[in-house]
Amino acid sequence: MATIHSSSLLSLAVLAAIAAASRGGAGSTLTVYDQSECGGHSCTYSTCGCHQIDYRAGYTFSFAGGVMADLYDSTDCSGGGGGNDERHLDENEMHCGSFAFQSVNMCSSYHPLQLGNGPRSPTTMPLEPQAPLLLS
Repeated sequence: MATIHSSSLLSLAVLAAIAAASRGGAGSTLTVYDQSECGGHSCTYSTCGCHQIDYRAGYTFSFAGGVMADLYDSTDCSGGGGGNDERHLDENEMHCGSFAFQSVNMCSSYHPLQLGNGPRSPTTMPLEPQAPLLLS
C-alpha cells in the first residue's frame, strides 16, 4: 500500500491553488448581444486580457470573485476613440440597448475602493484615512 507523504499533499495543494488563481476571469463574465432587449446571438468574455467586442446591442456583466472589467470605445483597450472612452464595471450590470464600446479588459487592475464609472488612472488610490476632527 502506498504511503502519501505530507510534502506530496502540500505540493498538490500548491499546484491546485496556482491552477485556481490562473483561471481567467475567476467567475466574472461579460456577455454581449447582437439584438435589442439583450437577445439574439451572444458572445461571452471571461478570460483576463483585452478582447474586441463582437456585438453592440446590449450587455450583461456578472461580477464574481472580485474581478472587475473595463469597457473602451477603442479596439485595443486604450480609450481615446472619441466617445465616452471608458466604463468601469465592478458590480452586476445589465444594459439592453446599443452601446459604442469596442473592447473590454477583463481582470482590470483598478483599486476596488474606487467608486462610480468613467475614466480613471490605474494609479489612482483612495485618500488615506484622516484623524477625526475634534470640535471644542
